[in-house]
Amino acid sequence: MGSETIHVAIDATAIASGDTGVAHYTKQHLAHLAQHPEVVPIPFAIGRGMHEAPGLRRVRTPLRVVHRSWQLLRWPTADALVGPVDLVHSVDMVPPPTSRPLVMTIHDTLPLEIPHLYGRRYIQIARAGLARAREAKVICATCEATADRISEVTGVDRSRIIVASPGRRPELGEMEPLVPGPYILAVGSITPRKGFHILVEAVAQLGDDAPPLIVAGPDGWRSEEVRAKATELRLGARVRFLGRISDEHLERLFRHATVFCHPSVAEGFGIPCLEALGFGVPVVAADIPPVREMGAGTIELVEPNDPESLAQGLRRVLVDHELATRMASTGRERAATYTWARMTDRIVGAYHRALS
Repeated sequence: MGSETIHVAIDATAIASGDTGVAHYTKQHLAHLAQHPEVVPIPFAIGRGMHEAPGLRRVRTPLRVVHRSWQLLRWPTADALVGPVDLVHSVDMVPPPTSRPLVMTIHDTLPLEIPHLYGRRYIQIARAGLARAREAKVICATCEATADRISEVTGVDRSRIIVASPGRRPELGEMEPLVPGPYILAVGSITPRKGFHILVEAVAQLGDDAPPLIVAGPDGWRSEEVRAKATELRLGARVRFLGRISDEHLERLFRHATVFCHPSVAEGFGIPCLEALGFGVPVVAADIPPVREMGAGTIELVEPNDPESLAQGLRRVLVDHELATRMASTGRERAATYTWARMTDRIVGAYHRALS
């Protein structure tokens, strides 16, 4: 390839597969790469997913079939899928075989560390991807805590892992509330790892005078357990599950929330916390390493997996208006340091390093 620009094959399958955090990460990275003078991105996607993106090359063979072929035959290579490139960037765990230098983004190692909180398919994908980590010239992680865990779990030397933290989604502008306030907001797929069952118990402890809980996110693995817990505690209208919603509706929820709650027991980063901080919403979250790294001094951290500690944290922020105002101000300042442009610059640096 030419020496002036770096031609990068980027596995953007996450975009085609659905509206997930990894898909949003990939879209933002591609959007900023498209404006970068040093890189020509060539994104491709495997599978029959319905979602599209500008310039995305589609290989409409079922994803499981291609993953199996990669594992057994080491084919088709990234070069075969998109043509000659300088390097390959795998954004979502299972990298394509290639003779070119490989950069991997690994968002977390959680399915192997806490398998009881994941379905079998997630564990299989994580195991296959992390087994390939040693092949990467450079690995990109979303925060220092996750970079440390990747090194410990895979055995990859920590010096080969760089941190490129995500940014906030672009704001759409002032909007009317989606639901009447005040309310406690929680965002994410409803799965055991997200800790929404703990949050439902905490809301029950707050009593009838507390604001209702609004949960925005699709039903995931074992989501029925969270709904059953809300029914068991007879919370009724005090908990509303909105399901999957548009970016516009999500922004309206963030803008007008009284407090944001992130009870997740494990994360690779915690983008919903960053979003809330950027909108000046006080955040109460489980004290786990990535969230602590992002928000120490700006987020009300509570004991993970502890409904009583979570209820106490929420109560402190709801009652102490001076505290809430201070958290809103410092949260905006902290969120402003996280940008997608900065993330992409860091990843381009990883490209140069992989080629050097």
